[in-house]
Amino acid sequence: MYAKCAIEKIRADSVEWQAGVGHALQQTVVARAMDQYATPERLGGNSK
Repeated sequence: MYAKCAIEKIRADSVEWQAGVGHALQQTVVARAMDQYATPERLGGNSK
């Protein structure tokens, strides 16, 4: 009985961790996309 509860807890923690990682990756992808779409003219600088 205890082992089953422990497994359920580990599984729930794993899902939460994966959701957190997914969210972080999504933020990174969005930031990269914004960098690509921010043109030098709009930034007032030179292209990299």
